[in-house]
Amino acid sequence: DCFNIGIYDSTIQPDYGTTLGGAYTFQYNGGNDCQSGRTWKPTFICDASVEHQMGHVTETSFGSCQYEVTIYTKYACDEVSAHCEITDSSSSGLSGGWVFIIILICGLFTYFVVGYIVMALTVNKEGGFGDVNGNIPNKELWINCIPLVIAGCGVTKEYIMALINKDGTDKGEALTESEP
Repeated sequence: DCFNIGIYDSTIQPDYGTTLGGAYTFQYNGGNDCQSGRTWKPTFICDASVEHQMGHVTETSFGSCQYEVTIYTKYACDEVSAHCEITDSSSSGLSGGWVFIIILICGLFTYFVVGYIVMALTVNKEGGFGDVNGNIPNKELWINCIPLVIAGCGVTKEYIMALINKDGTDKGEALTESEP
């Protein structure tokens, strides 16, 4: 059987003891499938010669639903200063995808505004800035764009369906059956 013996909580601070050069004990509550809930208590003990070495997980007393483990590590020693950099991905700035989307939106906005102005001043002088319909840059392209995208999606769907139904006899079972 597998049980959730505790839920990690980054706000929990360990109990510290100076035994054997340093020992940190955490306590995580909230495990499942037990009347009072399961509890997980890892203890990190100083051993300057080991990166980490985990002992066996034991239940403090039968049926208590409280589990302990001892982990020997050099990071629990008082004289070791371990630098752990914690990064919060939510505050790291914009991802490359968002930068691309912002540049794309700015580019389209600039294209339409500058195109509208150029059309009003050069091509559609008699209509001027008031002729919205006559000043849209490449109007025919944008009118035809939506039906062309829909047609492209239809062709792509047909191509993928043809790949799935290789021999033309099955109803989508080609992906689930192995060939002899």
